[in-house]
Amino acid sequence: MKINPILAIDSYKLAHITMYPDTIKETYLNLTPRTMKYFQRLIPSEFKYDNKIVVFGVQMTVIDLITQFSEEFFSKPLDQVLNIYIDTITPFIGDGVGVKEHVIKEITKLHQLGYLPITIKALPEGSLIPVQTPVLTIRSTQFAWLGGYLETYISQNIWKPITTATVARLYRKILQHFSELTCDNNDHLTWQGHNFADRGMSGTEDATRCGIAHATQFQGSDSVHAAYAAKHLYGFKTPLFAASVPATEHSIMQLGINQSSEKETIQRLIKQYPSGILSVVCDTEDYWNTLTNILPSLKDEILARTPNSLGLAKLVARPDSGDPVDVICGTNFTEVIVIDSMPGHSGIYYNISEATTPEEKGSIEILWDIFGGTINSKGYKVLNP
Repeated sequence: MKINPILAIDSYKLAHITMYPDTIKETYLNLTPRTMKYFQRLIPSEFKYDNKIVVFGVQMTVIDLITQFSEEFFSKPLDQVLNIYIDTITPFIGDGVGVKEHVIKEITKLHQLGYLPITIKALPEGSLIPVQTPVLTIRSTQFAWLGGYLETYISQNIWKPITTATVARLYRKILQHFSELTCDNNDHLTWQGHNFADRGMSGTEDATRCGIAHATQFQGSDSVHAAYAAKHLYGFKTPLFAASVPATEHSIMQLGINQSSEKETIQRLIKQYPSGILSVVCDTEDYWNTLTNILPSLKDEILARTPNSLGLAKLVARPDSGDPVDVICGTNFTEVIVIDSMPGHSGIYYNISEATTPEEKGSIEILWDIFGGTINSKGYKVLNP
């Protein structure tokens, strides 16, 4: 979608062109996140919430700003620009004396200048800063109104990447909290918060920007175009800036679907991808049957997988429906809410009973019984790698 960036504004910016006195020739503005009150409500204190945000997306936005103005504004004939501009702004401009003429005069002068006479200074990408710290400043040296006029464009292209990177960081802090409680190391964290978000984003550009922002915290990502853009916009050289694994979907598992063909499909894929990670959707026919019958029958082939260069040889038994907690952990527990006057004794506890069905047992216990594993230094079970 190509839109002249001179029109990518909130309408009240039009009036500001006329509101600056002629004596003001220069402005110096800043973009500053003001509060994290919503994060404060959502993130429990044990996850080491520190009231900081991740700065990200400025470079993408500045490059895009320059490119769009060059291609869609300065390189277009003035008459063409003004015809579209006047037609678009007329319902928004109001009835002030000489307002439309003044606005058109200023836009004409900017077009004739041929470039944006502004200076943008910004914190380094990825900076971790307290709220109420300016992310960037804009100095406008020839048109007092121009810096403020660009606020909408800059904000709409920076706000969401900053928010995405900050949310991803908070997810990582939650994952790290539990990793330190239960795991021997944190090596898995960079892959644990994987980005599968592309199909739910507001267009490819949105997915790209937020995909790169997410990758400031996690390397796991299915967003190929975000990886491409990161390398070309930010110069990332490492091939593992963002990466994923071969994975099936239901259409693959449904090839002549029945229990025997599902087993044959998994068997064929194991041979096709004998090392590294292979993710297999297991709920196309009957998830619990796949875990309790098909996978045990392929145990030798699965355990014969060879590690790749990263030392990984996993077969992922992927549930793709149902309540994630129930599917992974099982349903053989009863929630009990305890309210106690003694500090530290109130909360939610679980009574665990003996599981009699696969659903009650859950995926982790089923896979442990089939493939085994080890007990780590903190006393937790770790599935066979």
